[in-house]
Amino acid sequence: MTPTNMEEKPVRRRILHFVGQNPGSTLQGIGGSLGINESTLRYHLKCLEREGDAEVRTLSGRRLVYPGSGSSHGKIGGEEERKLDIGSRRVLSLIRGDPGIELMDILERTDISKKDVRMVLRGLIRSRRIVMVEDREREKCSYYLTGTYYDSMFRYLVELLLKREIDEDTFLERKAELDRICQRG
Repeated sequence: MTPTNMEEKPVRRRILHFVGQNPGSTLQGIGGSLGINESTLRYHLKCLEREGDAEVRTLSGRRLVYPGSGSSHGKIGGEEERKLDIGSRRVLSLIRGDPGIELMDILERTDISKKDVRMVLRGLIRSRRIVMVEDREREKCSYYLTGTYYDSMFRYLVELLLKREIDEDTFLERKAELDRICQRG
């Protein structure tokens, strides 16, 4: 949504903010939380969809709303993200809204086949948009946006170092591993 449209449409701005904070919300959840009746909400969502700021999907008979690729809440790389296919954008939207999401959750929340989701995930990892973190104890993998994961883990390592829970050598080793996972440097 352009800045002018945002200023002219406070209801849409509220909807976008809510969906950015709560991706995958139902129409009833959005309407109830924001105090917007269903017909007004449907009208504004159609406008937001047309502009690429929101995406409404039906899953198991429920209509779920996600930030669109044109939304400031949905951008990773702006124009670059819009070049992705719809499957990749859907998976990115899920990972953005639910950091640490696992493969089975992605499959349950999309209408994409397991084979295609795996292909999308591999492509997003290769393009360095997401990282896969393995939990060997649980034999599960979780997916995160690369920048979000790197920033949060780096902050955590700095906190450990400042609290003297790890020494400088351990910090550097763990940071090197983090750089490797996030394919930096």
